[in-house]
Amino acid sequence: VDRRAITLRAVAVAALSVLSLRPEALYGPGFQMSFAATTALVAVFGTLRSMPGEGRRWPKWLTFIWGVALSSFVAGMATAPIAAAHFNQIPHFGLIANVLSVPLMGAVIIPGAVLAAILAPLGLAWIGLAVMEPAILWILAVAETVANWEGSVSKVIAPGPEVLPVLAFGALLVVIWQGRGRWAGVPVAMVALALWTNAKRPLMLVAQSGGMIGVMTEKGRALTKPKGEAFASGIWLENDGDAADQVTAFDRAAFEEDNRLRRIPIGDGVVLHATGKKASARALDACRSAALVVVNVPAKAPEGCTLYDAERLMKTGSLKVEPSEQGLKVTTAREVSGLRLWSQ
Repeated sequence: VDRRAITLRAVAVAALSVLSLRPEALYGPGFQMSFAATTALVAVFGTLRSMPGEGRRWPKWLTFIWGVALSSFVAGMATAPIAAAHFNQIPHFGLIANVLSVPLMGAVIIPGAVLAAILAPLGLAWIGLAVMEPAILWILAVAETVANWEGSVSKVIAPGPEVLPVLAFGALLVVIWQGRGRWAGVPVAMVALALWTNAKRPLMLVAQSGGMIGVMTEKGRALTKPKGEAFASGIWLENDGDAADQVTAFDRAAFEEDNRLRRIPIGDGVVLHATGKKASARALDACRSAALVVVNVPAKAPEGCTLYDAERLMKTGSLKVEPSEQGLKVTTAREVSGLRLWSQ
């Protein structure tokens, strides 16, 4: 229809097409990062295209290097907050890795893939795959090398749920709005970043199994076990923005332990945590002296005791525990996620 193909309208049509088929994609890092990068690239290069002197001729090799570096920088800046929010880390040498890798993707890997697809009906796809292989190995080697450089990654705390929507709104104001009003998006984005810097992590977390508890200390989150529950411990430390491993977090002991029975002070109260039948029985005997008891076996709560045993935790999911004026406030994973057809 005689319109420029690469525009923000095209990006919008692509986004609406994806969301009409898979609306849940909106919450995924794949959708968010892909469309953030594409939107930023289209906006930046569209602006450069309309600037005076756009037709100036540069040597092709210099134009190519400049284009790769600029596109990598723009895409990296656009996706960095989203990657940090979802994966709790910020890479520092991504631009170098992209400059060393992106040219091979466009010049070798994609043509090789097309060649493999064309030759596949003849049983000759291996020719295209052979063209792709050295370039893919190079990209993997670059990624591994850069990732292993000292200081290649910084850990960041998980933001609150309001941060990414506010940040996206501010960025879209800058990109989509016409005229000077677009710069109103800058303070909106700054508000989002300010909210992020003030993000708080739960004082205590309890795994769904009841077998592990994590308590926030001045040194970081202290875990009640050095191994096992690796998935939960990894997610907790990652969302804390903590680079420590599980063993290191266990060594930060913030509680008294007596033969698998732990006394964990939190606020003005005490949480008893026990693993195993014998330790759990002792915890139940002392239940009334504690604000909360967590055990990893099925148990019956004595009168006046707040107990989360294995059976109750199976229904509630993991727990967040915070001190409040009324005592300890317990928030369950079920309360946060809600009751869904697939989680009953």
